[in-house]
Amino acid sequence: IIATADHPFWSRSQQSLVSLHPEETKGKYGFEAVGLMGEATSFLDVDGAEVPFLGAQLVEANAEVVTVTVTRHHWFFAGGVLVHNKGGSFSSSSSSSSGSSSGNFFGGD
Repeated sequence: IIATADHPFWSRSQQSLVSLHPEETKGKYGFEAVGLMGEATSFLDVDGAEVPFLGAQLVEANAEVVTVTVTRHHWFFAGGVLVHNKGGSFSSSSSSSSGSSSGNFFGGD
């Protein structure tokens, strides 16, 4: 998965949102509790099975980013694991937008 370092993922092992930059995630998106993604983190797949975190590599890049806003619960599966959309608004429709961004992205194995 390639994502911004502040993107919120659901951690099955921690039963909370996690990111590589939890303070930035909390500040940007208004989440009250975000844990640090690390060695003990596991994710949840579409079948409810545990997916271990195998590591991350930070990359400075200019890349096209897509922000997805999904209705009601704001959860979707990306790369086979449960993530939260970064939109955060509780709208009644699904939408997406894209644009260019530069900064830290990460990709795991």
